[in-house]
Amino acid sequence: MKNGRYWPYLIIGSIIFMVIVCVYTVYLSFDYPVDEDESYFLKYQEVEKNYANIKNIEEEFLKYFDINIMAEKTILDITKTQAFLIDNGISFKVNAKENLKTSDIQVKAKLTRPHTKKFDKLIDFKYDDKNELFYTNLDNLENGRWTLLIEFKINDLFKFYKLELCKNRCKQNN
Repeated sequence: MKNGRYWPYLIIGSIIFMVIVCVYTVYLSFDYPVDEDESYFLKYQEVEKNYANIKNIEEEFLKYFDINIMAEKTILDITKTQAFLIDNGISFKVNAKENLKTSDIQVKAKLTRPHTKKFDKLIDFKYDDKNELFYTNLDNLENGRWTLLIEFKINDLFKFYKLELCKNRCKQNN
């Protein structure tokens, strides 16, 4: 390279490098969707547009039912958020305040890991008439941190919960 004529190669190399970095950034972003929101099992646009109405419906639901989570609570070390310790399952005690039947409530639930969609799975809750509670078995659940998205629905009323769960290794925030 005589007389300093290497600069065109430097510019072309920089452009190629930037294109490679952009392609790699797009590739990495596939695991972290930007515009998905799992709140209320709705798209984020619907939640944003109807947020006040959704909150009113949840308050109305709580006028008819009390829901208690039957699990021990803990605080995660790093994030300082509340989590529930689980071993082999989780249950929700539901008490009806009015003439509505607890057994008529429909439960929709999704179990996922924080920050990834790789382990998402829908889970079924069964109803126990004797104890008036909804329960599910989580024996096969891997150790670590999980997020439970659950919706209780009856007629046009619903209540949504997003819960942090920990199985065995809670202190490590896994």
